[in-house]
Amino acid sequence: MGIHLARLQRNDDDLNKIDPFTFFGLFNKRLKKENRIRIIAELMNQLHVNAPVPSEFDGVPLVNSFTAAFYPFAPDQTPNQIEDLWSLFLSALDLADNQDTAITEDFVKAFNRVKAGNPQATTVKLTMGLFWVRPLRFLSLDQNNRANIVEKRALNEQVRQTVQLFLKTDTDGQHYLQVCDEALKALRENDLAFQTFPEFSEYSWELAKSSIKDYDPQFSNEEWDALIADPKIFTPEALEIMNDWQQFDNAAATCTQVAARFGRKKNYYLTQTVSLAQRIADVKKRHDSAEWSKGCKVVANCLHGV
Repeated sequence: MGIHLARLQRNDDDLNKIDPFTFFGLFNKRLKKENRIRIIAELMNQLHVNAPVPSEFDGVPLVNSFTAAFYPFAPDQTPNQIEDLWSLFLSALDLADNQDTAITEDFVKAFNRVKAGNPQATTVKLTMGLFWVRPLRFLSLDQNNRANIVEKRALNEQVRQTVQLFLKTDTDGQHYLQVCDEALKALRENDLAFQTFPEFSEYSWELAKSSIKDYDPQFSNEEWDALIADPKIFTPEALEIMNDWQQFDNAAATCTQVAARFGRKKNYYLTQTVSLAQRIADVKKRHDSAEWSKGCKVVANCLHGV
């Protein structure tokens, strides 16, 4: 296709299977709209899907390209991690169509197995994946929706408190279903501008888009994807430290905070991020060097908590 997809293993030879959520993440990450359409069209062609190709994606939550896979890479991957994600996917499809008690219990067990045994399948990421596969039943707790629910109180106070408790405590599948059920109830019982989870997600996305004022270093998403896919630039160590940062809400943490959580020294993260920024700068020298260097400094400063 001529498009750099998210890296799915450290080495291509290690890739022999993926889960459904990672599959959806191939096109639900930051890409130009035309490239997302190209990826989806090619996947539909390969899978012989006879349906219109989606062309609008407003409000669809996006995974970070650094951590697009829902499983750890080899050799850190265990035999059950991908199978557990498949079990969660299948039980989610069943639950969306049937509220049977046994099906609900199967979903909760599958959700909890993934949470307990798969560090790459973070709580927020799982809710995004479940929204992708059944958006009318499962609420995504991505950054935009969380801000709308918790800070702007877009649904009601009960949902706000339930979401806060779910994210702050040792979360499980039963509590997540409680979040979804209370949010669905709020949509039904209140006169709101949105009636479904997809409509709510699009509304949250529109609010976030109108408030974005962050510095834009003018790097295309495709350039970043190409760099991430290059193991000489984003080495295994670089990917590892990026993954460590992604475990924090909005990836907002200093080197000291990350080091304390993962048992490393602060200087390890400082050294790795500076080296990564330098490799990126070296690759892009032939382009607008002044602007690119400014962007690399912003990246490094953000990572260091400056």
